[in-house]
Amino acid sequence: MILSHADNDHAGGEADLKQNMAPRWIRRPEGGGQVNSCIRGDRWKWGAVDFEVLWPPARVKRAYNPHSCVILVTYQETDRTYRLLLTGDIEKVSEILLSRELEPLSIDVMSVPHHGSKTSSSRYLHQTIDADYAVASNQFDSRWQLPSPVVREQYQNNGSIWYETGRSGHVSFRFIGQEIIVSTARQIT
Repeated sequence: MILSHADNDHAGGEADLKQNMAPRWIRRPEGGGQVNSCIRGDRWKWGAVDFEVLWPPARVKRAYNPHSCVILVTYQETDRTYRLLLTGDIEKVSEILLSRELEPLSIDVMSVPHHGSKTSSSRYLHQTIDADYAVASNQFDSRWQLPSPVVREQYQNNGSIWYETGRSGHVSFRFIGQEIIVSTARQIT
């Protein structure tokens, strides 16, 4: 189980998941005890899937949005490598610092930082990350009115195919050979 940071909308179900699913391992930016850290440079493998932590640069006592785990997930199919980027709720300052550390990345699927809020998805991120698909995890008709139309437009203008869970429900990606097959819980009209 990976918990990007301590906010309730990302870690609120931790106790239930621990009790009912008994995960073999847990990673979070705070680390400590029986919990593995989530710090830049950490790497591990799970079957055919490789994980590399890109952010945060150091362990923190309590992880807020800027300390969210950013993880590059790589999956090798027979003749193709797929890359996913999980971004948690990083904000512009974290994106700028992260962008300084990274070479440009071509990503198949990325989670849109901070649910598509204007506090994230800076031009620095877009200059570094080229994503085929961008998924904003959000609630339909939420009081925060996420994702921001400006953020959605940025991704679309950069060539990303945009999905938001508030409209489409869950989004599934299947990686088969050279093909990515996308399905959603609801059809968007």
